[in-house]
Amino acid sequence: MFRDRIVPVTHASSISKEDAQLALDSEVFRRWATRCEKQMNGEKRLELHSVELQNVDMFGPRVGFVKINADCTLVDGTTHHEHRLPGICFLRGSSVAILVALICEEEEEGENGEVYSLLVEQPRVPIGQVSCLELPAGMIDKENDGVKGTAAKEIEEECGIKLRASDLTDLTELSCQQAVEAGYLPCAGIAPSPGGCDEFIRYMYVEHVVNKGDLDRMKGRLAGLREHGEFITLRVVKMKEMWKMSCDNKVICALFLAEQLRREGKLPTVGGLVTPVKDPTHRMRDGTLVPSLAFGLYKVPADEDGERIIADAIMAGYRHFDTASLYQNERILGQAIKKSGIPRKEFIVCSKVWNDAQIKGREAVRQSVERSVNELEIGYIDILYVHWPVPGHFIETYRELQDLCREKIIKSIGLSNFSINDYEELLACKDDNWVQPIVNQMEVSPFMYRPATIQFFQDRNIQVAASKALHRAIGIEEGIVKSIADSHGVTTAQVMLRWSFQKRLIVVAKTANADRMNENRHILHFSLTDEEMTQLDSLTSEEDIRTREELEIQRRRGV
Repeated sequence: MFRDRIVPVTHASSISKEDAQLALDSEVFRRWATRCEKQMNGEKRLELHSVELQNVDMFGPRVGFVKINADCTLVDGTTHHEHRLPGICFLRGSSVAILVALICEEEEEGENGEVYSLLVEQPRVPIGQVSCLELPAGMIDKENDGVKGTAAKEIEEECGIKLRASDLTDLTELSCQQAVEAGYLPCAGIAPSPGGCDEFIRYMYVEHVVNKGDLDRMKGRLAGLREHGEFITLRVVKMKEMWKMSCDNKVICALFLAEQLRREGKLPTVGGLVTPVKDPTHRMRDGTLVPSLAFGLYKVPADEDGERIIADAIMAGYRHFDTASLYQNERILGQAIKKSGIPRKEFIVCSKVWNDAQIKGREAVRQSVERSVNELEIGYIDILYVHWPVPGHFIETYRELQDLCREKIIKSIGLSNFSINDYEELLACKDDNWVQPIVNQMEVSPFMYRPATIQFFQDRNIQVAASKALHRAIGIEEGIVKSIADSHGVTTAQVMLRWSFQKRLIVVAKTANADRMNENRHILHFSLTDEEMTQLDSLTSEEDIRTREELEIQRRRGV
């Protein structure tokens, strides 16, 4: 039935009635019929008179390919002329191809480094070739979880790389929308042979950070379903040489789309969409690699709900957790880490010694830290912070932490809420047992930006961690932040966190919502321009800074 008209369908004698009916009910045939039906109105339209099924290829119980001959004419409503059209069609459905950019974390992209990509080598009977180099690709079936889900599955099966669907950028969606809106395409996709085949190819692009060991393991990797005649060997190639190495039109098309989209500013330069194997990290002055994205545990309840929140954060990819003795949730953090099944060494766990222990003296500081270690039950603490520089006490607190560090109860020492004057007072008491702090955690966001303080610590190779990076969501859904978010198609929270990330800060954020956890981590697929960064910098006034510094003085005195 096409637009209330019954179109007769016959089938070749070599096709059984059962297979013919399966072909008519198949996704590939129904999709083709729907597209034709949409073209059966207007001044210039298609008229379908009959369809003959000439061949049906079954993939086990499922219809794979269908060859038809359609008796079809083009009707010009203005002249009332009809023209018969070639009607032989090979229906195979749509597919997805993936261009992978591999960025080696041990090389810098540029003159001295390379961006690599992946091709799959396999025999191809239709072109009489034993070895054909192609982009990783796969058919899009109705059962799949969308195009990006299919692409992620193909990359894992053929290349051994695990990705989330959200990590992929749809090049065809970015490039074909104008043609779809003008009616020249039925969907966002590239038709490699529109004169004989219904296939539309969706092109995906993804960037992935690897090390040299990963590259070596990928080279020559065998993949494919042997029982289905797939004999795939993975090849690692330099991206700039891909176009010369393959006869596959998908390679040329993907490279061209990526290049054109970059010229139009719709796709960042290589490296701007990086999806790392692990989180981006900061190498601290003592050699510790600390993930740039941290999950804060302030006000996370110390019960089953709190443990679920932490488990969700681990599932989202967080490996850097920031707690404190004051928060009283160290036990559930340790439980969630142990239950995750992920090795302890994969995590960076931070805690803080609170002010009451500092006031009581060094023994109380030691007891507080030991209590934190016992609560966590994971062996040691990676970074132990002095929560506040309590006047008259924080220097002795720091000295006790130095002893604990030498005893390997804690691995590194951090500062929290230290001003420049606080640090210089600490430094003035430096002795032969001095252990350099590796980080200072302080409130930083576009609404509380103290560039001089940040620069002071960074110049001394002390990393700055941004607490309250989302400014408790106050004022971020309007004005400059909202405008920038809309221009990038991201959330205001992502803009806030990306700003901190581009300032080379450790970004501490917290949410109880699992979807927002993923959203808060998904900040590597876009970049803020210099102008946007300057606009966000301007949200902090000198009065804001004075007010915050006065508040910090009061908190030190009133602990």
